[in-house]
Amino acid sequence: MKQLLNFFSIVLLASVILMDTSFEAKWLTLSNLLYAFFVFAAIGFAWHAYRTNNLNFTFALTWLIPYILVCLLLIGALLAVNESGVANPGRVAKFGIVYLLLLFVLAANAEPLEFFRRNIVYLLAFAIMLGAFFSHLPNIAVGSGLVRFAIKSGTLMGLALFVFPRYVSRDAFFWTISVLSATVVTLSLPMYLFGEYTLFGLSFQLWGTQTTMPLIGFEFRYLQSIFPNPNTTGGLTFAGTVAAALAAYRSYADSSVPAVWILPGMMFLLNGFGLYLSYSRAGWLAAGIALSLYGVYVLFGRNALPIGFTAIIGMTGLFLLAIFLSLIGISSNGRFTLWGAGLQAILNDPSLFGAGLIDPSEPLEPYLTQFRGFSPHNSYISIFLRAGLLGGFAYLVLTFGSVLDGVFRKPGVDAGILAFASGCAIHQMFEAYTLFQYTFIAVCGAIVFGYLILDGSPPLDEVTSVSSLTSRLQANRKLETWSNRQ
Repeated sequence: MKQLLNFFSIVLLASVILMDTSFEAKWLTLSNLLYAFFVFAAIGFAWHAYRTNNLNFTFALTWLIPYILVCLLLIGALLAVNESGVANPGRVAKFGIVYLLLLFVLAANAEPLEFFRRNIVYLLAFAIMLGAFFSHLPNIAVGSGLVRFAIKSGTLMGLALFVFPRYVSRDAFFWTISVLSATVVTLSLPMYLFGEYTLFGLSFQLWGTQTTMPLIGFEFRYLQSIFPNPNTTGGLTFAGTVAAALAAYRSYADSSVPAVWILPGMMFLLNGFGLYLSYSRAGWLAAGIALSLYGVYVLFGRNALPIGFTAIIGMTGLFLLAIFLSLIGISSNGRFTLWGAGLQAILNDPSLFGAGLIDPSEPLEPYLTQFRGFSPHNSYISIFLRAGLLGGFAYLVLTFGSVLDGVFRKPGVDAGILAFASGCAIHQMFEAYTLFQYTFIAVCGAIVFGYLILDGSPPLDEVTSVSSLTSRLQANRKLETWSNRQ
């Protein structure tokens, strides 16, 4: 059963990668993916209850059967939204019911007391952010695509944060991301020798712009691959590079099979090369931060993480300041101008619930003389504009809040997930996506933050981590000492 649940990582992540491309298939829709996600959630809930010996008659009546029924009701709600929208009468009540049902699916657990004790702050933060978006839905026309976008994006983000990490092991997630990224890069590299081509309905392309690549000094066309632009390729290869590095070290530290780390090590090099060719400077920076922080952990242990994190973030701040002051020859592509306009828009027209599902470029226009029509290219500013002060601060709790909690408070934090989440938090500062979407990097980022938020929460991840390995060795030593005394 565990392997079946782990297999869902391939289904989910491969699907969202294909949805980022021009690949057309009737079965490849977000609605179908969400239906599968609810089935996965119900199976995972039942399996965990069975594994923890909670699956008795009373538990089935009070938790399991209601959970499955709510999953079915949400599938029905998504079907209704797709077919006819959410119409009057009682439109506000209908949105409210969907909102409450979704929160029940995210919060219900076979071990509820422990789960709530660890995660109530993050559950409330997500509820506030989702509520800010849902508060605008009654004012949107019946049948509008914006209603479908809000419901589906919120549902997918919540499931990625609070359900997927419960039942899919970290290793399965790392390996899936690594293999998918390495596959895309492998299929893309022949373009530099033989030109662009199409395979199985996917068009492999190079970006039109050429640039002199750092370190080697040659001019290259960016690696666009199967995506609309190189930034998407950069998001995939950033995630693939970090995931492969984590998989390689975990294989090296935990496995008794010699040299098993070589395969993820090779994928790390391949994905890193793909990230380099994408010319995604946000991806370069995010990967550098994630790998540096994990390197601090590997070399110096858990106690060094606060110092290492503070130093890395400080150096990143100085690096960005040097770019802003034009002290180094790296272009910001207008990012600082757009961020400044976004901050002005937020401060000059503060709102608790934001402007709703608007184009985030619109509020910036009065404050821009150039770069009009561009989004802020900053996930946090976009959320503050759309979901207001309440939704924006709730989003910060889910992202930077979970990272800071992992660095400074959780003694047994999974350092690999913490490093990955730190990179994702920085990556969002420079790109147009938010976690409240269904692009690959949005879904992948939400899952990473979910692993960090649920770290140590039931159901416990069955994959042996470095910390659990250490605990197990200590327990074995105590047992040996007790046996010797006898």
